[in-house]
Amino acid sequence: MIGAGTAHMLTQNISIRSETLYYNLTDETLTLARAGDQVSYRFKNDGWISRVGVNVRFREL
Repeated sequence: MIGAGTAHMLTQNISIRSETLYYNLTDETLTLARAGDQVSYRFKNDGWISRVGVNVRFREL
């Protein structure tokens, strides 16, 4: 897994953030056999996850 992110202050109490992650897990092959027939399915286990958010900092009274 590899990723990167950033954050930016909009005001003293509010910031925005974003991050992106790439994951690459082991590919899998599933083989099904029925009545002499055989079917194989290949699953690629990789993808991207992206997130954005807003952070709010509350002051203590």
